[in-house]
Amino acid sequence: MDNILNAFQSVMDLGAPLLLPVVIFIIGLILRQKPGQALLSGLKIGIGFTLINVALGALFGAVVPATTAMVERSGLELNVIDVGWGTLASIGWSSRYGLLIIPLFLVINLIMLAFKWTKTFNVDLWNFWHVAYTAAIVQVVSGSFVIGLIAGIIAAVVVLLMADFTQKKLSDFIGVPGISITTLEMSGHALVSMGLNKLLDKIFPRLKDVDWSFEGLRERLGVIGDPIISGVIVGALLGIFAGFSAVDVLSLSITVAAVLYLFPLVIRILMEALQPLAEAGKAFFQKRYADRDLYIGMDWILLLKPEHFTLGVLMIPIALGLAFILPGNKVLPLGDLALALGFVLLAVPYTNRNLLKSLIIGVIELTAGLYIAGWMAPAITEAATAAAISVPEGASQITGLLKGGDYLVSLLTAIGQLLGGLFGG
Repeated sequence: MDNILNAFQSVMDLGAPLLLPVVIFIIGLILRQKPGQALLSGLKIGIGFTLINVALGALFGAVVPATTAMVERSGLELNVIDVGWGTLASIGWSSRYGLLIIPLFLVINLIMLAFKWTKTFNVDLWNFWHVAYTAAIVQVVSGSFVIGLIAGIIAAVVVLLMADFTQKKLSDFIGVPGISITTLEMSGHALVSMGLNKLLDKIFPRLKDVDWSFEGLRERLGVIGDPIISGVIVGALLGIFAGFSAVDVLSLSITVAAVLYLFPLVIRILMEALQPLAEAGKAFFQKRYADRDLYIGMDWILLLKPEHFTLGVLMIPIALGLAFILPGNKVLPLGDLALALGFVLLAVPYTNRNLLKSLIIGVIELTAGLYIAGWMAPAITEAATAAAISVPEGASQITGLLKGGDYLVSLLTAIGQLLGGLFGG
């Protein structure tokens, strides 16, 4: 059994840049792409994700020291530590559901496709950890493997249903037809972003009539509205808040601006890979099922635009400020702080790239995320202990700012607690 677990972990440790090319190549062959074209699609996916990791690595390498300095300067002494999504992924893969979740999710997906309950085929195997993590957390609070398994199945079904529901909007935003987003936590963010965007339009109707996109700002403000200049300004502000020297502030500014400039070029490589795959999927299904479309389920990383990085950097000091002033908050944002852009990820497409509305939605979601992540901390800490993951020194509990604040997982956790109390695990 240990050998199987080690082999499974080794495959998962490959990550998206190495795992997805193989999956995309196989899917391409199934969809009747020519072997050479399927190989190119797979390789371009691998190249694209590798370059994305390089870009994000450069950004995080510059931003993380700044966020650490900001935490130290803030004087925050909170005993629930945000350890980041990586630790929570380890909880999922190390749990009793880790080995089970890939074949289980694929079977659920194929059944739903067969019965026309979904149009999405999820190829993003790495992110199946979200479902395994959900099951592991619910098992902890309910004391029941079966209840945890049911929670995982519900999460898998929701992923596919929400991928279909958001497909048109997000596919248009990405710029490739036939693509859907199948990252679990984005399901909740999509619904909340849609609702808050409509609410803002009712409360502040003039906001929707002003073009707050990079393009609109560039038209009104000239060079100051350019994403590169925005990156320099936002990076400089972050460096100043962190107390950096003038040289370090300048270095951080250039790094943020470089990522804003390069990222659209990197995403273009992914688009070149996905376009023929999406077309092959459409042709494959139209030939066999004239009344059906097929969507290829992918990671949320395809949604990233320069706006996300600009807003994400702004969200870092906002997150620390909220952690300081929110009554009853127990969470010290740390591990996921550099990924605060996750709270504006779905706001940008649903506000039609309106930076101001997206920032407002992001702050509201971040506030909710802090409270939910704090409430989830006992269950996450217990699950981490079961997975032999240690709690950092000085922390009473651990959580994750992004995944710990997941709306669906927290709802299933509350239901699991109730069922565990009723049936005694």
